[in-house]
Amino acid sequence: GGRRSLRLTWGSRCRVPVPEIPVGSFATTGGGLIAAPYLTIGTAGGAVRRVPWRPHPSLRAVLGFAIEWPHELVRIETGWSLNSRRFGVAVDIAREFWPIL
Repeated sequence: GGRRSLRLTWGSRCRVPVPEIPVGSFATTGGGLIAAPYLTIGTAGGAVRRVPWRPHPSLRAVLGFAIEWPHELVRIETGWSLNSRRFGVAVDIAREFWPIL
């Protein structure tokens, strides 16, 4: 991280059919999920005081894959840094629910 950043991302989203799972008598998990591979390249500069991360002067690349399910409510994202060879996972809730979280 840093005060300035530049990022370029390529991604694709495609619907993949999956069996519906009943959730109670009136709802299901839906008949599909979203599969989303991505590649992000970026850099960050300008140090920020009192934070645990430091800017990195060169380009960093991350190759990842995400799944959104059920009904695109939850996004589980995995990423692998091509520079450091580290792997990470993130979980997010759909933006429509952010105000109540």
